[in-house]
Amino acid sequence: MSELRVNGKSEDGLYLTLLDGDGKEFSVRISDTLRSTVNQPRLMSVQDEEAAPISVKEIQRRLRNGESPESIAQDGNITVEKVERFGGPILQERQFIIDQAATVIVRKEPGREPVDFGDAIVLRLAPRGVDITQINYNCWRIETGVWTIKVSYPTSDGQGVGQWEYDPTRRALNALDDNAQALYDGFKKDGFILPEVDVDPEMVLEFLLPLVEPLRTPTFQYSREWLRDQSARVGDPRNPTAKIGFQLNLPAEYVLIHRVTMGTTGIFCQLEAEGPFRDEALVWFPEIAPVA
Repeated sequence: MSELRVNGKSEDGLYLTLLDGDGKEFSVRISDTLRSTVNQPRLMSVQDEEAAPISVKEIQRRLRNGESPESIAQDGNITVEKVERFGGPILQERQFIIDQAATVIVRKEPGREPVDFGDAIVLRLAPRGVDITQINYNCWRIETGVWTIKVSYPTSDGQGVGQWEYDPTRRALNALDDNAQALYDGFKKDGFILPEVDVDPEMVLEFLLPLVEPLRTPTFQYSREWLRDQSARVGDPRNPTAKIGFQLNLPAEYVLIHRVTMGTTGIFCQLEAEGPFRDEALVWFPEIAPVA
């Protein structure tokens, strides 16, 4: 059987012209039967599967986690345009959040013009000689509806990074950098990070924050989907944050607590349990209460 490829339409638009391997031309009438066959969902899905080695769901999941279209396209061996086509609404939402966060007033002093977040970044970095045209913003949403805003910029030593927690409902920004260093120091002290291991404090915080979502809001509902997303996030070797998990240590005295916590989390997700888990945790561990 000879393989034919579409060459175009006839001048009257009633026929498709086809060519075989030798350049011989054939024609087929564009009938209703042909149209319905070509437009069958099964045929369209097969075409998409062959054209996209990485699934649409995976593309969208990774975009929600803050990955760039360029990185996903490279890993999936597809074009950036295809990633943007499948994840257009997600990319638009990310840009909207960045634009909205940039307008949040972060400094208000008597007798002076208020300074919003976007201007504050420029005012802080420009005096250090940072090229403000190279400042890059990224963001990703966590289960609670709160977003992480990441600002990266070139430095003489490589690249600087700052992270903020942004709540769109309250239009509130909270710097995570100090929290990252405090968490890192505590992990070093308690043996979760061994003395000879050197990791980025901000990456450690980025790795752990989504896992403690149940303790960051007044109420939280566990779900199988949330558990699947967390498992995929920490288990994806292509995700730089996931690699942090392999550099952390679990001290012997925490093994039993860890097993009980993981088992309980799995049960809660199966039951889709919802409740004030933060308040319950504060009863037993009042020291984790945020400082006012």
